[in-house]
Amino acid sequence: MWSPRIVFANAEAIHSLECKHRILDHSDEVEGVPDAYVTYRMKATFKTLMDLVDFPVDFQRLTIKLMSDWPEVDVEFVKDMDIKDSIRMDVFSGCHEWELCPVVAATPIRGTKLHTGSHRVYPKYHLTMYAKRKALYYFWNLALVLMLIVCLSFASFAVSADQPEDRLSVTLTLLLTAVAFKYVAAQALPPISYLTLLDKYVIFCLVFQCTAVCQNAVASAFATPDSRALFDAISAYCMVGLLVIVHVGAVIYMCIVKRRSDHIIQTAVKEYEELNARINKNREVRLAQAKKGNDKQTAEVRSKRGNRLKKNKVHSTQENQESTDKEDIGSS
Repeated sequence: MWSPRIVFANAEAIHSLECKHRILDHSDEVEGVPDAYVTYRMKATFKTLMDLVDFPVDFQRLTIKLMSDWPEVDVEFVKDMDIKDSIRMDVFSGCHEWELCPVVAATPIRGTKLHTGSHRVYPKYHLTMYAKRKALYYFWNLALVLMLIVCLSFASFAVSADQPEDRLSVTLTLLLTAVAFKYVAAQALPPISYLTLLDKYVIFCLVFQCTAVCQNAVASAFATPDSRALFDAISAYCMVGLLVIVHVGAVIYMCIVKRRSDHIIQTAVKEYEELNARINKNREVRLAQAKKGNDKQTAEVRSKRGNRLKKNKVHSTQENQESTDKEDIGSS
């Protein structure tokens, strides 16, 4: 039996797989070859490439990649316009961390010989879903705590500048605390070669506290109390301004990222709904044609039955007439 040789390219582990074949009785045969259904029911773990630049306010495209071992001249992936793609939201177990969008984008991918590195081009088919990360956990447990630690750095200004050891003990303790939070934040991410949004914020907090350490050390070098007080005042205003500017910029950037991701998801939802509307319309047309054909077939059956009844009635009338004539002849 011929097989389409479907391969799940990004399946990391297939726990169970059930394959069924079914030939359609009512399919439109082309050159004597009927249509057939190949159904896969599986439980598997898939891996996909994630873009974590905007972590933890990111959204991800979760893609299942299908391939065929047959080249494109033999097999072509096409979206079935009679069946709607859907997700079962009630069995999604990652709802505490992700907000899953009820959209499935089915896209045939045309490869090239350059991508395959072969003389043949093999077909691909991607099933893409969208998920938004719920970022409140990282805001409350990492970003907020780091912001409070950074704000506590200003407590060093309450210590006299002529006591640098006391000032440095405060700022260095807070710096070590921020370094510990850096390791906590790193455990929430896979090892990647670029900085995420949360990484940039943590590094800013570390640099800010290193700046506070340097300020404490430099302030003790001034000879007079007035010069030390003036330097502390200028440093405090500059550090507060920098802290406010960075946090306002971070909030604006997160709003832009959220708006961009919402636009992408809304566009995907709109295309998904338009596709489902076309599928529903095709289904209604198909049902109407089937109903019309059934009505026509029923009318033909009724017409044949009526003609048969009329014919039987005519035969029975003739037989009755013949029997009556015979009785009249016998009596005469």
